[in-house]
Amino acid sequence: MGIDKYDSKTDPSAWFAIYSTTIQAAGGDQVVMANYLLVMLTTAARAWLTGLPRYTINSWAEMKGQFIANFQGTFPHLGT
Repeated sequence: MGIDKYDSKTDPSAWFAIYSTTIQAAGGDQVVMANYLLVMLTTAARAWLTGLPRYTINSWAEMKGQFIANFQGTFPHLGT
């Protein structure tokens, strides 16, 4: 798959859009996206995900929202 792993250095919204679109284009659904997500994260992002308390996230929409909210401030914004 031609998606770079998420490394906290890129816009999480843009990365998530590319990730979701790529999985869907390959015939995957939200279950595939959720199951494959851990593989597509570098160490720091993976630690965040695996460190969440069990049952913190109950849907793909919640996953997307919490992921973006958590990493929104970690990437270098243009002009800063």
